[in-house]
Amino acid sequence: MKKDKKIIYGLSFLIVLGASASIDYIKDYIQTPAVIAVDDDEKNPFLEKVTEEFNNIENNDDRLLIHKIFSGSASFLEVCDNLKGTHEFDPILGRVQNNYSWDREKYPSFTDAVSYYLIDVDFDIPKPLETEDQRLAFAKIFRDLSEATKYE
Repeated sequence: MKKDKKIIYGLSFLIVLGASASIDYIKDYIQTPAVIAVDDDEKNPFLEKVTEEFNNIENNDDRLLIHKIFSGSASFLEVCDNLKGTHEFDPILGRVQNNYSWDREKYPSFTDAVSYYLIDVDFDIPKPLETEDQRLAFAKIFRDLSEATKYE
């Protein structure tokens, strides 16, 4: 149980850091059309950048932690039916930051890539989590990050 909390806390930290990045830098970071239509078969370019930056991380322990944080958050959100809004997930994310003491500057390019992806999928806009569809859509953000940070 203690290990699961650390995973959730670690993810929370990454998300808080990512969401706090400035939107102004997105255009300089990756050139994309004003409107991006993404098929299920087509990858989000911001998510592709997350994978690219993740693959630049050499420390396997850090890679495993990052993947577990995203995977654990997705699994938590898929079954947690007591959150009434996405804003209620923020305190969980804050505890991750405190418990793992994740250093944003350790992998700034990766942190920025996650931040830009989160902004692109409107993570920073509060939404209700009153239905299963809403909850699963919110969990998909983290499931996609989990898939983007898989490694062997």
